[in-house]
Amino acid sequence: MRREEFISELRSRLERLPGEELEAALDYYNEIFLDAGEDKEEETAESLGSIDEIARNIYVENGIDPDGRPTFILDERRGESRQEDIPQQRAYAPAQTGAAPQQSFKASNFLLLLCLFPLWFPLLIVGFVFTFVFFILGFVLEIVFVGAGTAMVIGGIISLFTVPPAGLMSLGAGLILVALFILTFKGVFKGTISFFVSAINKIVKTAHNILFGGAAANG
Repeated sequence: MRREEFISELRSRLERLPGEELEAALDYYNEIFLDAGEDKEEETAESLGSIDEIARNIYVENGIDPDGRPTFILDERRGESRQEDIPQQRAYAPAQTGAAPQQSFKASNFLLLLCLFPLWFPLLIVGFVFTFVFFILGFVLEIVFVGAGTAMVIGGIISLFTVPPAGLMSLGAGLILVALFILTFKGVFKGTISFFVSAINKIVKTAHNILFGGAAANG
């Protein structure tokens, strides 16, 4: 049985199911076929079992008697056999959206983090020092570019009236240095800030994962 045929027959057997629940159930089984691949549709249909039994289980899970009896009869039957139904596998389980997993603080992980303090804290300090040094070196380099370039441009303009060749060389070199300042200024400072922010985010997420056992929420 192919996917389209399976979904069509299942839809026909779930005609008493409300619209949202019907689409959720069909989407669930449609995803099963898509995950298995087009070349394994018949095997997938066979592994899923009887469509009638699947439809009955879906009706029961949605509080509808599969035989068309009144709801209160189904409720009584489900109340009597609740313990028997617990081990049974649900016919389908559409993923719930919008519900965040519960996270709890893990004291054992906190103690582990505390015990490893002599290891990770020096590495953290080294990372901050490295970032700070990179920032200072970039700042100094930019000052050299703009300071030397400006001085050479001014000197070159003055030298044009006395020693034109030297003035042209000084003016050209100065313009090159000023151009380097303009081209690298944004990259150096933006790169440093981006690296620093990225490092902070990774530290926060890692600490959150260790203490709570889950991914930190994205801001």
